[in-house]
Amino acid sequence: MIEFKEYIVGLFFENTCWNSDNLYSFLCQSSNNILDFHVSKGLNFNISSSPSDHFTLSYYLSLLPGLNGSIAYIFSSPPLYGPKNSHTISINKISQVYHQVQEFKDLKKTQSQTFNPKHKDYLFYGRMYFPDLLLEGLYARKISPTKQFIISYFNNPQRNDGMSLTAQFQHNTSKWSTEYTYSTDDAMFGFRGLWNFGEVPKKISINEKQNDDSASLSNNGQLSIGTEVYYGIFHKIGGLSTALRFTTLPSYVKNPLTMTLTLNPVMGHISAAYSIKAGNDFSLSSRFNFNIFSYESTLDLGFELWRRSQLPESSFSQIPLSSDLAVPLAPRTSIIKLSTGSRKNIRVLWEWRYKGLLCSFGAIFDLNSHLSILKSFGFEFQCFS
Repeated sequence: MIEFKEYIVGLFFENTCWNSDNLYSFLCQSSNNILDFHVSKGLNFNISSSPSDHFTLSYYLSLLPGLNGSIAYIFSSPPLYGPKNSHTISINKISQVYHQVQEFKDLKKTQSQTFNPKHKDYLFYGRMYFPDLLLEGLYARKISPTKQFIISYFNNPQRNDGMSLTAQFQHNTSKWSTEYTYSTDDAMFGFRGLWNFGEVPKKISINEKQNDDSASLSNNGQLSIGTEVYYGIFHKIGGLSTALRFTTLPSYVKNPLTMTLTLNPVMGHISAAYSIKAGNDFSLSSRFNFNIFSYESTLDLGFELWRRSQLPESSFSQIPLSSDLAVPLAPRTSIIKLSTGSRKNIRVLWEWRYKGLLCSFGAIFDLNSHLSILKSFGFEFQCFS
């Protein structure tokens, strides 16, 4: 379960028509959400409030294994429209689930009439951790419909060199995107690029969906190729990676799927992942890692399973019909996630809603341990309005 502040930042990008699917850093999002989902440790509480559409406050408290917490605030120049109440928000909006890549639109054409260069949208986020008084923050500013500037910082007052700052300039179009990064840690410069191939499919009618051409992967898929290069001046350390992603678009009438292949020639690491939404409430993912230098390999498997509430007969006519089953679909109420692999590590997560409270319980097991197979577990409760 993601924190409320992450949801608000994502809501800012959504309201400003910024498509993160077109960035290299989000290339493997589907497989990462299913296989590497976050599991809380100890007992955690998160209470958030949005007094207005521009301002949000968030309080975090962890009771176990140690007592600590944080206070965060977010201010956005444009009003952030979207569900902000834990009573009504859909669970899949705050859960790490299979991600459907959206069709890439030409931002210059879609926002040229609505974007005002004199009132550029921006967001400011600040957070202080207790009792160590650690400070982190983020500033994002929309420069144009296709350009964005982000500054993030972290400060540890207990260290002389505890200040860290990262600046990013992102250029995101329908066909390609680039990211330029500078970090004060090791004076590191980085570049990321992503290029898309294939035409965006046009909208088709229900009768046309029966056509084999309309349901084919080639006509409803998107191929993306990206690369990342970075270099640290102080320690003279560099890196290089490249990746490929093929994913189906929302126009695809069969089961959505995503395939990725990443390569790090410096470390000799190769990773191939395959994720598929096998049904309305069930998704699977697998990932194979191999190192060409050490010949070590690992295999990871995972799934997510949704549960829906029961509908009264009187509400059947008010619920949208599923395009696959042609039956009413009830709202989702909970999700169970599990991932494991050849290293004999098991991650289990259960997320659900109890009245106005969003609840999460997870555990990590290490079957290789001779002391205790239970490595960690935790509860998390979120409430916001």
